[in-house]
This record gives sequence, structure tokens and C-alpha cells, in this order.
Amino acid sequence: MAGRDYNLVFLSVDPKETPADAREAKAETLTGFSAPGAQSGWRFLTAREHESAAIAQAVGFDYAYDGKSLAHPLGIAVLTTRGVVSTYLFGLGVDTEAIQRALQRAASNEISAAASPVMLLCFNFDAMSGRYSLDIVKMLRIVSGGFAFVGAAFILRALRRERLS
Repeated sequence: MAGRDYNLVFLSVDPKETPADAREAKAETLTGFSAPGAQSGWRFLTAREHESAAIAQAVGFDYAYDGKSLAHPLGIAVLTTRGVVSTYLFGLGVDTEAIQRALQRAASNEISAAASPVMLLCFNFDAMSGRYSLDIVKMLRIVSGGFAFVGAAFILRALRRERLS
């Protein structure tokens, strides 16, 4: 239950937003939403620019603000009871099971494994869906590079045999 088992903190990194904006966002979010403990366990906060930047940096949340507009990924950083990032959940509509698993890992002070380097080579992360998808162009580059390497090795071996004969 929110407020007892976990706290949910929404921090705006937009320096233009005020505590009144945070109260309005909370009211809008909780309208028609009946999660036990949400009123007390969900906090909507704002901070000065340097404070929110420091917090965002501490949890590994990158964003850019040019004085007019703000660009950032949509996601959740789940922290352990020690304040260490346990899991990142990206995208809209994160499913309930993923959130429950992330909260259980954080409660046990477990840190999720980083994405496999192979996955990062062949897949793209879609921040809107929060999922990885196969990147065909990257795959074609890797496969064609492999074929080029094998072809070059075959030609070099054939040339070497020809010189030795």
C-alpha cells in the first residue's frame, strides 16, 4: 500500500512549475483513481532548477532544458530503501506486474541487471512503449560486416595458399 509499503514521488524538472502546479497535477492524477494510500503516499513535488537537476543526475535521469522547452524520457526510477536505483521503467502504460516486480526488487535492495551489450547492438529502446525492438538496419550492418570479414579472410587464405604453391 502506498504510504506504508512504498512512496511514489513525482518530481517535476521543469523550473517553471510551482507547488500549485504540483497540487493540481496530483488532483488531476488521483481523480477517479482509488489506490489505497495514494492521497498520503503519492507526492507531487517541484524544486528549483539546480535542485531538480542534482536529483535527476543522482538517479541517472537525463533531460535537456533550453530555457523554453524541456526534453526528457518518460519513465520511473525505482529506488531501494537505501536510495539506490534498483530499476528503471520507461514509457507510457507500464504494466502493473512490472511495477510490482520492481517494487519487490527494491524492497529487497536488489539492483536490476543492465541491458546486455548484445541487446544494445541489435535492438533499439522505444521510450514511448518502454520496450526494446529489433533494429533491422543494425542487424543488416552486423551481418553484412560479418560476411565481409569472412569473405576477406577467405580471399587472404586463398592468396596465401597460391603464393606457397
